[in-house]
Amino acid sequence: MLSLLAVLTCGARAQGVPFFFPSLPVVYADPGFGIGYRTAGDGVEESHYGAYGKGRYGRVHGAFAYEYAELDSLYRRNYWNLSSSFLWTYFGARGGYGVSVEWIPSVAFWTRHRYEAGFLARYGGVAVDFGVEGYTDDSPELVGSFFWSPSDGFRVYAGATHDGARLGYSLSFSHVRIDFAGRVPGFAVSLGLNFGWNGWNIGGNRWFGGDDLDWSAFWAIKNLKK
Repeated sequence: MLSLLAVLTCGARAQGVPFFFPSLPVVYADPGFGIGYRTAGDGVEESHYGAYGKGRYGRVHGAFAYEYAELDSLYRRNYWNLSSSFLWTYFGARGGYGVSVEWIPSVAFWTRHRYEAGFLARYGGVAVDFGVEGYTDDSPELVGSFFWSPSDGFRVYAGATHDGARLGYSLSFSHVRIDFAGRVPGFAVSLGLNFGWNGWNIGGNRWFGGDDLDWSAFWAIKNLKK
């Protein structure tokens, strides 16, 4: 079972888990729930608050997610998502649907619908994903990702969309995990630290560099695996 350590990844992130959570992809993550917060730096007043939950019954996995976002006094967003997957021994299929309610206070209000679908394959500690996702009022986007977990202490992921690629890895030492990720184009890197104990994971990360990245994120996750 893969419980990948990626933030701002792509491909099998499956929006069932908000992107600032590090337990991705959701289709391979263990059952659990979590809350998170991320905020922009460099004088930008933008914040995101989120929660998610993940469960499974036999070969069927399901997840829900909620995120609230605000940018100064100009923009607000409520986003809900439901996703599910069916996993065989080596292959799987996934899909999801989300609703984004967005508004500018006292000015405008609109709703968008989001979809995702994909196929997965895994063997041992390796998993790959290929799919399509997007909003119904926009063009679909192809996504792909690769995950490798040769041991409990070392995990690697890579993912790509039409606008770039990301590569990351994590190192675990007893109750401490260190996360690293990079992005191109608009080169940027992320460093994260996570503390785990008795099924709980509490941590955060920081993105540096790039024209549009100056973010800090924090999370608390409870793993319900028996």
